[in-house]
Amino acid sequence: MGNTLSIQNMTVKEATEKFQYKWGKENTNNIRVFLQQPSHLPLLQVADYILWAVYQVYEHNEFRYFNFLREKIKLLHDIFDVKNNQYYGTFYTERNPLDEKKMESHQRLGFQRNARHESRLSPTKDSTSIIC
Repeated sequence: MGNTLSIQNMTVKEATEKFQYKWGKENTNNIRVFLQQPSHLPLLQVADYILWAVYQVYEHNEFRYFNFLREKIKLLHDIFDVKNNQYYGTFYTERNPLDEKKMESHQRLGFQRNARHESRLSPTKDSTSIIC
């Protein structure tokens, strides 16, 4: 765990230095990061499973797990899919659902994602919003 913490502290330090360089402002906030294991937090297991299901769609065109959760996912923001909006990406919602046909068009166009794209999960009252 000691090596993990020292690497984590270096990463936070590098990020704050990049922020200061980019914006010309010093971060005076105290940044604390808590490492958690999914096996200890059931809600973290749920978030991990949802993100894994979305990953299966984008990386393997496998909708089986995503379809199981589809009605709980109210918003999927694909920041890399800029065919309709070059600034904001594509928002998949109940009115504009993510489906196999849309993923096929990505593949036909040779649309490639960076395997290390960032994903963030934001729970809402009755649903889950995923930004990918």
